[in-house]
Amino acid sequence: MFRGSKVLCVSGLIAVLAWGGVVFAAEAAPKADNGQTVLARIGTAEIKQQNVDEVINALDPQQKMYYDNEQGRKAVLDELINLEVFARYAEDKRFDEDPVFVERLARVKKELMRQLAVEKLLENVTIDEKETKLYYMDHLKEFEVPAQIRASHILLKEEDEAKKVLQEIKSGTITFEEAAKKYSTCPSKEQNGDLGYFQTNQVVPEFGEAASKLKKSEISSPVQSQFGWHIIRLEDTKPGKIRSFEEVKSQVESNLLRDKRAQVYSEETEKLRKEYGVVLVEKEPASDKKQ
Repeated sequence: MFRGSKVLCVSGLIAVLAWGGVVFAAEAAPKADNGQTVLARIGTAEIKQQNVDEVINALDPQQKMYYDNEQGRKAVLDELINLEVFARYAEDKRFDEDPVFVERLARVKKELMRQLAVEKLLENVTIDEKETKLYYMDHLKEFEVPAQIRASHILLKEEDEAKKVLQEIKSGTITFEEAAKKYSTCPSKEQNGDLGYFQTNQVVPEFGEAASKLKKSEISSPVQSQFGWHIIRLEDTKPGKIRSFEEVKSQVESNLLRDKRAQVYSEETEKLRKEYGVVLVEKEPASDKKQ
């Protein structure tokens, strides 16, 4: 079962793709070329299986899951047919002569021309291994993996209760894990109080500061935070490190190429503004005179 919102989503996507020339009903040839299956004909135009596939493949993974099946493909085909019949209706009514259409078409043409100009400008921007390694060395901070700790805790509402539970643990009456399951008000009680790995700046300051001072397997005195009173045990630590060049090479290449393209775009934009005489017209200040 398809909800209307999803069909509208596909309808909108088809319209966008149609403007870009990705999806369209081609004029019919005597036979379907390259063995492509023709799914519908509208006069002399054909909609082929390829057209439906292009729409579905352009969807995000979640949407694609709904449409990559028999019923979903039928919904896409219906929208492609609607696109064609409404376009023909608009042509018959000569809507292409309507001032609103002419204005919108001019805007779309200008935007497509701008996009093509930028694509042509940037398509020859390249990077090499030497540049990539230099970029990596200059941006080491971006590839830093911060130090992490792994801690468990028992969260209690009152300080007296926290002191009592801590004493039970120290005396051996109960283990830390048992106390977490029995007394803690934090959902982590289901994991024996284990919070996993985290950076100390990802938790409330009081907790992070206390946990960072502990040695492995050491248990803290009760620590107060906005959530209550914590009994903390340090489980493990992971020191910070810089990821190696090989680990992040693809990311470095992507970042470098992005930055080079941005620089080329900025320089060309400045050049074109001068070439075409761009002048910003300053708005006159409002008069202070009372009317």
